Amino acid sequence: MSEAEKAKYEEKIEYTELHNVLTTCGNQIINATAGSGKALKNGTKVLTNKGFKPVEELEIGDLVCGENGVFYVVEGVFPQGLKEVYVVYFSNGEGIQCSGDHLWSLEDGTVKTTLELSLDDTLPLVRPVSYPSSPEILPIRPYLLGVLIKAMDFGISNLTVNVKKSVAEKVSGLVSEFSGVSTSITGEFPEDDSVMLQIIDSSGELECLLKELGYENDKFFIPRSYLMAGVGERFDLLEGILDSDAMYSEGYYSVVHTNEYFLNDLLHLCRSIGCFAKKRNNLTVNIWSGTGVKLHGCDEKFPDYNFVFAPKLCVTGIRRLDYEAEMTCIKVSNPSSLFLTEHFIPTHNTTALTFKIIHDIVTGEAKTLRAIPNGTQVSVVNKMWVCTFLKSGAMDLAETVSYWQRALGYTDSSSQISFSTLDAEFKRCLNAMGVATPIGSGDI
Repeated sequence: MSEAEKAKYEEKIEYTELHNVLTTCGNQIINATAGSGKALKNGTKVLTNKGFKPVEELEIGDLVCGENGVFYVVEGVFPQGLKEVYVVYFSNGEGIQCSGDHLWSLEDGTVKTTLELSLDDTLPLVRPVSYPSSPEILPIRPYLLGVLIKAMDFGISNLTVNVKKSVAEKVSGLVSEFSGVSTSITGEFPEDDSVMLQIIDSSGELECLLKELGYENDKFFIPRSYLMAGVGERFDLLEGILDSDAMYSEGYYSVVHTNEYFLNDLLHLCRSIGCFAKKRNNLTVNIWSGTGVKLHGCDEKFPDYNFVFAPKLCVTGIRRLDYEAEMTCIKVSNPSSLFLTEHFIPTHNTTALTFKIIHDIVTGEAKTLRAIPNGTQVSVVNKMWVCTFLKSGAMDLAETVSYWQRALGYTDSSSQISFSTLDAEFKRCLNAMGVATPIGSGDI
């Protein structure tokens, strides 16, 4: 380059934001690598509108459920490679395998990594899940199916169940919707006002519908179509199960069953409508109403019922496993950044960078004291440039920082931070030197 050309560029140099960040003490450049940190072990399932799906199989555009029961779009899926595996254990008896820097949002609004969690840290309340897909027509009323699951103890062709008289009357009304199906009282027990109810399926219609749902003798479960039905229908199903096959003590319902598949489905059902449910042993599931809603319909069966607030979903332990595993993190459009993983446990998507920025500002690591004209010292945010791969990522990160600063009660200082791509900053430098950078030009 000739001296004349050098002089031409030197005359036009205007230092950019990037130059100021680079050359001023206390300022920061943050390289926002896509999906940096935060990861669930591959194979860990995430709740989508079509059921649970392994995190590594999610795709951009998939819908995943937030802690509020609403579904949000997956905006990014980021493989993280091999990472150390930790297990976080919870008070519902379940555990989630994740990385040490995976994020957890707590009930009080704070966010911690796996390694920062403390025993008894409490996760947010999960609301009933509202599946957005068109509801499938259910062949048997949910309440009736709940009772029939107990009645099938004697076989699919011999539907007999011991229930309170009011439940027997309700079941009789529901089976009358089927042609050739009726009920008969085969025994009465005045001491507890219950009856032995037999469902007589003369036409075979009810048995046919049960078989279409997958039921056979000694095969107990809750059909997928019922687990993903509307919120009201799932409450009705649980009501039928409790009215026919539950006990109540000390603020919670207990269902005892010898079939593990049914108990796991029952846990799924309860947690999907916001209840706190856990296995006490291999034969029992204990259920608390998470929202204060009475879960049973037959008051005669539960004379000692007294609403008790459900236990909190708390951290009960953290353990590092002695191996590494492939992990994946995702980004979702939920403003709270939360989504539901296995066992309906709410966890955080990829926003560690957001909290690093807020942390540095709040703690003063990204602030400097400056004197205003009257001599008063004021704290101002240092120049901070956050470099992203995509322009959309820069815009989204700016919005996320703004959201969380406001949500956590801090002053929104996102406008004082420069969010842009490396290409955009490079283009600014070139333009400042007088080099034209037309879009689509093949000259650069």
